[in-house]
Amino acid sequence: MKDYIAQMLELQEEKNSLFFEFQELPINEQVEYLNTKLDLQQYNKLKTNFLLDVMNNYYIDNEVLMQVWKSWLGTSIMHECYTRIGLISFFIKNPELKSEMITETFDFIEKNLIVQYSENERYSDDIIVYHAALLLWDLGYKNALQSLIKKYQTICDDYFDEEEYAEIDNLVEK
Repeated sequence: MKDYIAQMLELQEEKNSLFFEFQELPINEQVEYLNTKLDLQQYNKLKTNFLLDVMNNYYIDNEVLMQVWKSWLGTSIMHECYTRIGLISFFIKNPELKSEMITETFDFIEKNLIVQYSENERYSDDIIVYHAALLLWDLGYKNALQSLIKKYQTICDDYFDEEEYAEIDNLVEK
């Protein structure tokens, strides 16, 4: 238990240090910071906590906000409950980013659905479609959710049943 507490304190200190560095930058350099200082393709708790803080507790311009969103899409943590709650909160507070978020989500899926891991071998990372669908559903973005389902029907059929499809049909667009 002591080791865990020490790790959490160290993580908080490191996060605070990163956040301080980030806040001190002019807005036009914040995107560059997110792109270079943090290797956002790799998941770890520090980056998760840092991005949640940036998204929910700090006013930054829309370009930086969307860069943070793209960074989230590039991680494998979309399915974690507290992360989804943080994302939902963020987009509810920033409704002007709805269309851009939806576009970025579809672009991300298009680019990352097929993973080539050797010269002749690849696989379909279907779970990203499901994670995106859950987030769109939670946000009440019915039209985007239905477009996603239509485009990736076979994948969605593996995750959703008839009852859930009926709920989606009855969803009210927000």
